[in-house]
Amino acid sequence: MASEAQLDLARYVPALLNFLSNKLSSGASQCYRKHFEIGVVEWRMLSMLAVESGITANRICQVIGLDKSAVSRSLHALEVAGRVCTEVDPADGRRYTVSLTASGKELYNRVLKV
Repeated sequence: MASEAQLDLARYVPALLNFLSNKLSSGASQCYRKHFEIGVVEWRMLSMLAVESGITANRICQVIGLDKSAVSRSLHALEVAGRVCTEVDPADGRRYTVSLTASGKELYNRVLKV
């Protein structure tokens, strides 16, 4: 009986990249929470909104690659904290757009320096 091939995780590049990404995100999230009271998901959204303001939650999901529930929870937390504001999309009254507030821009700039 032939032995089955085994995946060598120490040499499998996709796994190594995933492990590295997870470690970096975890470390960054700890730093962001300690110093800025936000997590890595909230930071990603602040960054996205700093580049492209007045966008929908769906657009954030498409670009960042997160599921709708994670984006929704994080946007809610950012809105409660006064970091983002939502308003009805003038082009489509069924959608809402999200933008940074002055407080959100200030936080973005502080985190960016770090």
